[in-house]
Amino acid sequence: MGFLTRIFPFEMTIGDRIFFAVAVGIAIHLLWLRVLSSDTILAALAVAVVVGAVIVKWG
Repeated sequence: MGFLTRIFPFEMTIGDRIFFAVAVGIAIHLLWLRVLSSDTILAALAVAVVVGAVIVKWG
């Protein structure tokens, strides 16, 4: 049982987890650009990739 099934009341398929990971990645980038400068956007990409991999694998 993944951590997303504790939040959502339904079983999530791999497609749902990928969609959720992409949405979280977009949110990370938007927040990163709002709070920090755009010079460090590659760090935001690294964070988004790691979080996305965790969501897809263990979500």
